[in-house]
Amino acid sequence: MSVLIGLVNQVVAHQELMPTALALATAIASQAQIAVRASKQCIRRGMQTDISTATTYEALAFGVCCGTEDQYDAMNAFVKKEKFSGFKNR
Repeated sequence: MSVLIGLVNQVVAHQELMPTALALATAIASQAQIAVRASKQCIRRGMQTDISTATTYEALAFGVCCGTEDQYDAMNAFVKKEKFSGFKNR
């Protein structure tokens, strides 16, 4: 039995693979590194466990991220409808 879980969101020609991958990597790297790190940890841990434990990891990571200076600054910019790109990783 095959299960479709929607992991593919873009298909590119072979010659466009590296430029596309680098553009995605650049976009991810421009985000708050605390949140990026927490996301990667949740993915790694979540793949090794059941859904209940995985969602617990996600909730804990969310709590950590919500307590950061970056989250406060980014949320302020969002509320003011301003663009924000000054993550301090704190």
